[in-house]
Amino acid sequence: MGVADRRGGRIVKRVLAVVVALLAVAGVAFGVYVSDYSRAGSVAQEVISAGAAADAAVRVDETDALIAVGDASAEYGIVFYPGGKVAPEAYVPLAAKLAQRGVFCVIAKMPFNLAVFNINAADSVIDAYPNVAHWWVGGHSLGGAMAASYAADNASKVEGVALLAAYSSDDLTALGLKAEVVYGSNDGVVNREKLENCIARLPADSVLEIAGGNHAGFGDYGAQSGDNDATISADGQQEQAADAVTAAMMG
Repeated sequence: MGVADRRGGRIVKRVLAVVVALLAVAGVAFGVYVSDYSRAGSVAQEVISAGAAADAAVRVDETDALIAVGDASAEYGIVFYPGGKVAPEAYVPLAAKLAQRGVFCVIAKMPFNLAVFNINAADSVIDAYPNVAHWWVGGHSLGGAMAASYAADNASKVEGVALLAAYSSDDLTALGLKAEVVYGSNDGVVNREKLENCIARLPADSVLEIAGGNHAGFGDYGAQSGDNDATISADGQQEQAADAVTAAMMG
């Protein structure tokens, strides 16, 4: 081997060493990023505990992949995608309110608590509960956007999409899908311009602005950075959201 060949070999090894080091740093950074997520609060934990009881008014069943809330033989069901970096358990109180109104709600657990890593999570849920006749998908914030992407590509599997403090980049009405957009007037996180553009492509009666509601009020995971204070309780915000989604699904 000549001098030039040896020098070239050393350069390749150094480049590979740098690439490996950068990948390691990126992996550590990603691990730190996804480990810092919002956990479910005490209200959610209480609803989960009550729902696990044999005589529960609203049944809560949990697996490694999902949290099912309500009656699996209900006529209407919704697959719910959690917000970005929010524990799925945080949305059980909202799911319980939907279940009380006759909607079987299945919260999909996402890899790294980011719905972008499993946009098609609704597929396995729909297959697992064949007794449900009418399926919707929905979600909060990033989860809502990913649910809308799923609906746009699977219009034959679902009848509509529920967007809570979320927006769709697709024109869902062109696919014959129903939609319900719900957001809080005090939301300090959602991109208002994108939300308004989304609303402009949906039926006029598919929008509810909850007076005094904020971004985090759709779940039970505490305050969210950049959000504004709500002037309505989270329970009240979720009640209104559940009413609006149920009416859209069954109307």
